[in-house]
Amino acid sequence: MPATRRSARRQERELHNQHQPIFNLPPEVLSQIFIFASRFWDWEFDTESCQGVIPAVCRRWRKVALDTAGLWTRIGIADRVGVFSRAELHLSRCGPTSQLELMIDLFGPSWDDIEEGAVDECVRRANSVFSFITDRGGVPSRWKRCSIQTTRIHAYLAILQFLESSDFSSLEYLEVVYSQSPRIWEVEQFEVTDMLELPPRPLFRNTPPRLKTARLLGVPNLYIFGHPQHPQLTGLKHLQLGLIAKDHELWHLNGLLAASPQLTVLSLCSVSMLEGAPTGPPDGELPARQFPKVNLHNLQSLSLPDIDSAPWALNVLMMLDAPNVKALRIGYAGEFDGRDDYRRVLVYLASGVSPLQENSQPQPQPYFPNLIHLSYESDGDPVADLQLLLEAYPTLQSLEIPLRPCVEPVLKQAKPWMVPNLKRLRILWANSLVELKRTVMARHKAGLRLENVEVVCSKPIPNKRPNDKKKLEELVNLVVVENGEELEDLIWCY
Repeated sequence: MPATRRSARRQERELHNQHQPIFNLPPEVLSQIFIFASRFWDWEFDTESCQGVIPAVCRRWRKVALDTAGLWTRIGIADRVGVFSRAELHLSRCGPTSQLELMIDLFGPSWDDIEEGAVDECVRRANSVFSFITDRGGVPSRWKRCSIQTTRIHAYLAILQFLESSDFSSLEYLEVVYSQSPRIWEVEQFEVTDMLELPPRPLFRNTPPRLKTARLLGVPNLYIFGHPQHPQLTGLKHLQLGLIAKDHELWHLNGLLAASPQLTVLSLCSVSMLEGAPTGPPDGELPARQFPKVNLHNLQSLSLPDIDSAPWALNVLMMLDAPNVKALRIGYAGEFDGRDDYRRVLVYLASGVSPLQENSQPQPQPYFPNLIHLSYESDGDPVADLQLLLEAYPTLQSLEIPLRPCVEPVLKQAKPWMVPNLKRLRILWANSLVELKRTVMARHKAGLRLENVEVVCSKPIPNKRPNDKKKLEELVNLVVVENGEELEDLIWCY
């Protein structure tokens, strides 16, 4: 009897669905709607994904969904139960020629359980993932977008070997990230240091001809540089590069950037593995002032986060000709002894005057005259540093800074008022709304009205007073993000 009732209810739902306007759409139109709708789903690896929900609506939707190869082209691999079965299902339904989007996470509890020094196990597991995908028809020549992340160095080396040996003729977006916990890094950093002594290795056997966006974090520089006859990255529009280097190389970086003159987004971070490594050019390398200028007139967004060598960052800026930058992120994470050098970087950004020009008394002017957004988070003396930049860029309309110690001293107490045209403010590491409320109220009272305020917290704000939030909501469009949720990165919005 219960089974009969379930069957009757199912037939009733089917009859109801047949009378809905969408039921009358041609299959090819419904198919395109499914594909379009799937783009608004986050990456999921369970039945709550778009591919799990749509076929369950009714028989007609199921038939159309199963016949729509483009609905099954997103392949996700993660350290979760049932993920490989779901990936196999997608690969069986996406057809033999559809271009694929892959998210491959080689980290998680089972990866953390691998014993330290278990090189073969890390390599075996990484290679088994790639074999699983390719053996089921997901060959690299079909890959259109790919994100691969790991926390183990030997899995990372297996990833790099796979990239080198594969043909990525359709690849447009590539993200490869190596990040690790402090515990694992204590062990693996010595192997990374040894690796930097090896001869250069190509990242790609054949440079992907369609690649426009590359996000490569934790890449040993020997995979990127040292290939003058075979440039590894060319013709890019978006590049985010986090290098692990023996020392800070500039000449190779100059050539790399020159190979992508159409860049609109650039993020650079270079970490030297040698304590006390030279911050100037290596022996035989030209100083930055003698490098060819890299013309990046399409560059809209530049990010130099977590600078550990201020001379390197200054030399990068000096070699760029990028007058149309609208968004900048910068911050210092180096040793205390390097603070004076970092201050010179900020002076150069504020005045366009390098240390070599100080005695010639050139006319100072902001290095990026079209700048409208600044993201600033730094060790040291962030208030004084931030004030230096804001005084040089009074026309900024958007700002991203930590709550403390920056907000009240810079945006409320400093007179004359900083950044009078400020319309959008994002606050990082917030643990209270009190200072922010006082700042917003003071600026509004002075006629400097903010429009949008975003508050980003790593965990719920303790003792959050409802009146503080209510008052802010009366004055601005307020968004409060807690529990590690993420907002769009402002630096890439321009």
